[in-house]
Amino acid sequence: MTLDSDDPPSATRFQWRAKSILDPHYDEVQVEWISSIGTDALSRDAARYAPRVDIAIGPFNTAPGRAAFHEDQIWTKMRPWFDGLAANSNPRCLIAIEVVFSGSAKHLLGDILNASALGLYGLVICRESMFEKVKRNREYLEALATAGKLPTLFQNVRIISVPEFVATLG
Repeated sequence: MTLDSDDPPSATRFQWRAKSILDPHYDEVQVEWISSIGTDALSRDAARYAPRVDIAIGPFNTAPGRAAFHEDQIWTKMRPWFDGLAANSNPRCLIAIEVVFSGSAKHLLGDILNASALGLYGLVICRESMFEKVKRNREYLEALATAGKLPTLFQNVRIISVPEFVATLG
C-alpha cells in the first residue's frame, strides 16, 4: 500500500499501517479505542455516548481524575508537531489521533474535538484532498478561541497530511 498518494485504499487500512509505524515507539497503541473503557461510571452506562478514537497512544488514564502525562513520553520524531501547543490538562491518553479521509465540516469539527478532549495532544491526519477543508475548520476554532468563545482545550491539536505523517515517521 502506498501511503503517500492522495488515494490510499481506506482510512481503516491507513489506521493499521500507522499503528505499525507507531508500535515500536510506544508500549500501547490502540486502533478504534473506546474512551470510556476502564472508567467504572462510563463503561457501565451503555446509553452514554463515548467516542472512539481512530488511534490512541498510551499510557491511558481510565480512572476518574487527572493523570500525569509527560512530553518526554512522546516519540522525539513526533514532538515538533506539538511545539507551541497548549497541552490538555485532563487527558485520557497521551496522543489521540483522528484519521480523516472524508466527512462534512460538522464531522471534522467532531474529529478535532475528540482529538483535543481525549489526548494530552491531538493529531488529525488527513488525506491531501481533505487537508484544506480540515485546516479551515481548525482556523475557525482558532478564531473562536481568539474571540474568547472557546476554552484552551482546542489549542492542543495539530493538523497534518498523510504524506507529512509518512515522510516524518514512516
